[in-house]
Amino acid sequence: MDLAPFGDMVPQNVRDEVNAAKEQIISGELHPFTGPINDNAGELRVNGGETMTDEELLSFNWLVEGVVGEIPE
Repeated sequence: MDLAPFGDMVPQNVRDEVNAAKEQIISGELHPFTGPINDNAGELRVNGGETMTDEELLSFNWLVEGVVGEIPE
């Protein structure tokens, strides 16, 4: 996993937090797809405490809460 370079205006403390989270994801300590996760229509898609499987991550066809738009059919 890697990230694009930080912009010049991103403060060092934010860079440090992002890089720490990145390392936690790589090590398996942080699971960003652990619920509760709602879709952008407000429907609960992942229950609290549950983590999406690789199969679910590769096949889900909905947008997370906060994302504006629709997935074409």
